[in-house]
Amino acid sequence: MTLRGKWLLWMRAFLHSAAIAGLVLIAASWLVAFYISSIERTKAVEEAMKQSDSLVRLFEHNTFDTLVRFDRTLLLLRKSYEDDPAHFDLRKWAEQTALISDDAILLTLIGSDGYTKATTANLAGPLPYLGDRPHVKAQLEATNDELLISDPVVGRTTKRMSIVLLRKLRKADGSTAGLISLSINPDFIDRFYRSANLGEGGSISFRNGHNVILAAQGFKQNEIGRVVPRGKSLEGDAASGHYWGVGAIDGINRLIAFRASDKYGLYFMV
Repeated sequence: MTLRGKWLLWMRAFLHSAAIAGLVLIAASWLVAFYISSIERTKAVEEAMKQSDSLVRLFEHNTFDTLVRFDRTLLLLRKSYEDDPAHFDLRKWAEQTALISDDAILLTLIGSDGYTKATTANLAGPLPYLGDRPHVKAQLEATNDELLISDPVVGRTTKRMSIVLLRKLRKADGSTAGLISLSINPDFIDRFYRSANLGEGGSISFRNGHNVILAAQGFKQNEIGRVVPRGKSLEGDAASGHYWGVGAIDGINRLIAFRASDKYGLYFMV
């Protein structure tokens, strides 16, 4: 073989080796980039978990404060009614206390027969029958004396979506005299949502034990009243933790922090 031929063979071998080395270097660079990206993503997820843990606790606490405040109002109303049923004036009581607001939409007194006895709504004509409503029927038939929180319903008098809180009214012998109910606006959680500043795609919601969404903010559409199964917790069978949402509500995959509460049987999610 001539010197020229040997030189050409050497150059080809060198270029081939250089090409392989280049490919190896590119692959190594991608692996390093992927590794760094993976570490950054892990750190970001860990930070999001810590932040969302704090937020979901605050959300639960804030919501409970509101529900407990409304329940205390119902208990005060109940005592006033039971002390003197014949002279109890629901509308006057509501006006004096300025209870009706953007959050508290409607107060209603319901008889044991399911008919409305008094309401703060301005109605012309006969008062509506409510005994066929599932939440009214359930509370009239309940054997305990606990607050009942309804699924979201459209009010027959207000025509607005609301969550209804109901307490039993009792006769002197302990039997049921009817119900006192307060309809509240599900958007009462909006103040917390705005203060939490979760960013684009961030959301909050809480639902009952049947997975019915009672209130929600941060979604593209109104999701109140939808039944959406909860995801599988990353921590196993836990009362609080995290899971990756699959976008069942609006198609956006989210890291979700959740807390399940024994009080009222509610589930909170951020």
